[in-house]
Amino acid sequence: MTIVEQNSSLPGDPTSLYTSTLDPSLTTSITTNALSVVASGANVTLDETAGLQNLTATPSPAGDADDNDIPLASLPSTFSTRLTALGAGTATGAALSGYTGAVGNTGSNAFSVSADPGATITNISFVDSTGALLNGVDSGLDTLNGTSILLYTDTSNDNILVGRAGSATGAIVFAAYIEETGSPLSGGKIWTVEYQPLKHPDATNPDDAVNLLNKVFIGAGQDAEFSLANAPSGQQLFLMFTTAGATADANGRIPGVSIVVTGRDPLDQSASSAAITSADTV
Repeated sequence: MTIVEQNSSLPGDPTSLYTSTLDPSLTTSITTNALSVVASGANVTLDETAGLQNLTATPSPAGDADDNDIPLASLPSTFSTRLTALGAGTATGAALSGYTGAVGNTGSNAFSVSADPGATITNISFVDSTGALLNGVDSGLDTLNGTSILLYTDTSNDNILVGRAGSATGAIVFAAYIEETGSPLSGGKIWTVEYQPLKHPDATNPDDAVNLLNKVFIGAGQDAEFSLANAPSGQQLFLMFTTAGATADANGRIPGVSIVVTGRDPLDQSASSAAITSADTV
């Protein structure tokens, strides 16, 4: 899954200069048996040269045909409205994952997400390598004047990522948005928008690429319901509850997320030979 935003720092140059990549080894925000986020392989390529660059508008050269430029007017209102509220300036271009410019094309998912058996995906967000919201992570990218671009997950909408120049109050240089897809939630498209050009290691190469590898990840959260119906009472040191309808596999293991319940102050059987009912039970 690649986000590409292309600078045209060479006069008249029509090809790409900026590539920012979301790490394909995507993380999840919680650890369970089956909750997963998987990159689909669809890229987001934004070419900063004048006019739209995509398979339909610019079928050749290949460096333009694989771009995903889309008119700024197509930005989701949730994204554009929030960027206005954040004080973003005038955007120079936008792109959508998998967008080709063909009539009726609406882009494609950049990733898919699946929940544990019996659970439901409730949230998708931009996170760092630990699963936390990005809060000033250095992107490794700079503005043309050499200012470091820092990454922040929007605190009002964690589907929005902004790259700011120098600090949390710096100008927004670029932004990205996860458009959640599926009912129930099962994936997302990624939109990008850029406000000012970036500095590149090789300014003479129109296809010079920089990226966000190991900087930006996709996080997912899920909800699972557990029922205490028909649970025996009063004599157990602990009880394990699974999600509704869960059954054991061929190895006798129950897939999906489970919880273990104990009394408030249960007996430590490693330190005492007393009956378990001498302490709190369930």
